[in-house]
Amino acid sequence: VVNSGQANAATGEEGKQDNLVLAARTAETLGVQPGEVLVSSTGVIGVRMNLEKLLPGLALAARGLGDVLNNFALSIMTTDLVPKSSERDLVLSTGPVRIVGAAKGSGMIHPNMGTMLGFVLTDAAVEKSWLDAALREIADESFNMISVDGETSTNDTFMVLANGASGAKATSVADLELLKKGLREVAIDLAISIARDGEGASKLI
Repeated sequence: VVNSGQANAATGEEGKQDNLVLAARTAETLGVQPGEVLVSSTGVIGVRMNLEKLLPGLALAARGLGDVLNNFALSIMTTDLVPKSSERDLVLSTGPVRIVGAAKGSGMIHPNMGTMLGFVLTDAAVEKSWLDAALREIADESFNMISVDGETSTNDTFMVLANGASGAKATSVADLELLKKGLREVAIDLAISIARDGEGASKLI
């Protein structure tokens, strides 16, 4: 669950409790456990999340869930001028899989990430330990390679999630390399789109 507008950073114990409430209510809305909910916040630092607006919106958002990636990319924008998304279709030895990604960010961008959010998702089935290692490698080749203004921030998030819904399991060396290549390409697409949309930027190098 992602909110933009308030970063919920430097908000102390109250901000921590707000985060837990948002996770719990999201879990209740989706019928999952609170520990399965990942929360991302972006926006003004030092300002708490506005739960009075966010909580009623959860049911509305849940009813509007669909397969249009750009809807999500649009909803998480703050100072971005354009939505940022990317996707790839791959065929593993065990079947076809899909990779999609969305991100936001245009200011306070610098290696070790700035005020940006990046989400890459696949329906491939893959071991968690492999995905964790791949995420760290891919981050260093994408989001940790960009700078807009030399400023880092507080709320950087880059997630790679796999749900196995395709039924295609990546276990062979060839399949894992192909999957990593697709994940890397989507992450690099998103990172470049952030740099291109940098606040005040007129050149992309």
